Formats: sequence, structure tokens, C-alpha cells
Amino acid sequence: MLIYGGTFGMSLPVSLYNIYCAYKKGELKQTSIWEAMRPLIPILLLFLSTTVWAIYSPTNILYNDSRVFYWLVGTVFSNIACRLIVCQMSSTRCEVFNWLFYPIGLALLFIFTCPHQSSTEVVIAWALLILSILAHVHYGVCVVQQMCKHFRIYCFSLKKDGKD
Repeated sequence: MLIYGGTFGMSLPVSLYNIYCAYKKGELKQTSIWEAMRPLIPILLLFLSTTVWAIYSPTNILYNDSRVFYWLVGTVFSNIACRLIVCQMSSTRCEVFNWLFYPIGLALLFIFTCPHQSSTEVVIAWALLILSILAHVHYGVCVVQQMCKHFRIYCFSLKKDGKD
């Protein structure tokens, strides 16, 4: 618990301070402080929703199948982080809302409003995990294909395509 408290108590304020200092010096890529804070929103939404799920789970998802829960959170976080990295590399505006929040939100709505057995919540977590893995792999494949097309190369090959 001390590690989590230290993470939020030390690194988050330092990050916010660095954003503020860069904004004052005029060194931000973004035009306003809102645009600089924009990448934090999907991460905060993810951690807020999954923390609420973990704490208030009707059937204690962390006890029933913690590995699936953590794998799900990690996969969705990786998807968000990869999208933010690609946006930074391409100097494009990042998304505030990741589409994977829709199925997570529907699942949480069902979990908290409908009575069910503990196995139902685990099945929902597995379904969300499989969906998020497929979405993350699909996103990675699409990014690689677009980069290969842009650089006119073949993936996993040292040869260029013949269009030069």
C-alpha cells in the first residue's frame, strides 16, 4: 500500500509540476494546459473504473480470478499507452476516450445492477480480456502495416517493395 501511495504522492505531483513549468516556459508541443493534460484522462478513467470494480465487486473478482483482472487492466493500459505514443510520434491529438471503455462500462453496469453468481463475473472478465487482447493485437498490426506502407518496406524483411 505504501508503494501505491508513494506513486501517487510523489510521481503524479512531479509530473504535474513538470507540465506546469514547461507551460510557463512555452516549451509544450500543445497550445494549452488542457491539451497537455489530455493524455492523462483515458488513464485516469481506466484506473478509476477498474478500482471501483475491484473494491465494490459483488462477488470479489480479485479473490475469484485476480490474474484475469490484472491482465485485463494491463492490456487496456497498454493499448492506451501505445495509442498515446503513436500520437506523440505523429504529432497528432490524442483521444480522450478509448473505445474499450464502452464494453468495460457495459460490463460494470451489468455487474453492479444485475444479481448474478461469481462465475458470471469471471466470465465477463474473461470476455473483456479476450476482446481487449484482440483489439490490442489488431491495433498493433494496423500500425505496423501503415508504417510499412509509409516507408515502402515489407514487414520482417530487409528488402524494399518494388515501387521505387
